[in-house]
Amino acid sequence: MPQAATIKSLPRAFRMMKAMQAQGIEWGEDYRRADAEALKEVLEGRMAAGIDRHLEETDRGRRRLRRQPSGRRAAKADRQFP
Repeated sequence: MPQAATIKSLPRAFRMMKAMQAQGIEWGEDYRRADAEALKEVLEGRMAAGIDRHLEETDRGRRRLRRQPSGRRAAKADRQFP
């Protein structure tokens, strides 16, 4: 079970940390893993949102191009429908 402590004296806190390490208690490794996992989830979420946004914009652009022909197709369409 995690324990909490309030630091009132920095030298005392260092002694307590050294005592914990001597007993085999790792106080920092769990936080590093949790931080790395949280950062990974945030970055993956942002990347997925960016990809979705890009695909939606690309799809909208393609639909707009289909509705507004240009070049030879536009000239041909104008000749067919005066």
